[in-house]
Amino acid sequence: MVQCSTRLAHHAAAASSTPHSLLYSRKTDELVFASHAILNFHKDGRNRTVRSRTILAKITCITQLSDHIFALGYDDGSILIWNDELQEEDIVSTQAEVGLNFSVTALSGVILSDSKGVFLLSANATGLYYHTKNPGTSLWERNCFQSGFAFNCVKIEWLEPQEDQLIIVAGSASPRGNRVRTYTCNAESINNDSARGGPSIPIVYQGSLLGHQDWIGCMAWQQMTNSKRFLASGSHDHKIR
Repeated sequence: MVQCSTRLAHHAAAASSTPHSLLYSRKTDELVFASHAILNFHKDGRNRTVRSRTILAKITCITQLSDHIFALGYDDGSILIWNDELQEEDIVSTQAEVGLNFSVTALSGVILSDSKGVFLLSANATGLYYHTKNPGTSLWERNCFQSGFAFNCVKIEWLEPQEDQLIIVAGSASPRGNRVRTYTCNAESINNDSARGGPSIPIVYQGSLLGHQDWIGCMAWQQMTNSKRFLASGSHDHKIR
């Protein structure tokens, strides 16, 4: 068995303790993690850091959208997209715009086909939100598609890429409501509604996966060789399902 490890000698002690503030980038072979407001890229014993010029809050979650594009969530509700190749940041929302000081607990997103932008999801203690950018402008729209539950994690994946089908899974964290809620969405509807400036993208609730007895903190998809995919979920009940 091959064992891999890395030692973050100078930054591990200051790393953000939130569960979604660390990931591994396969494309660049870098460990990407947050230490307070700083985004770190660690490779071969060397650490490179990036910090937003606009947002000063603590990073609570990171998701990788493409080889060099990352979305960052903050504990004041702010969200930004960082293009590491171009060294540019795109502010999705700030605390002042959101109007509520709720920490972003998780982010997930996809790059839409034909360079039609990013479809970004965020989770917090009030529900699930999607973020789209108005075409031809630098403005982002934020809309809630699931309220009434607190969420610790969210994932969006292509279900049938040839048919533009997306599946969304989100782990709720509320008393007697610890379940993985599932939704579907058609990517073509995202493109059409964004082009019209429409505020409502049809995201359809498909049901819930039950079994956990406590908050759901993380989820991961696993692609099998027989084209099947499995979803693993981890919970504060010390179980993986």
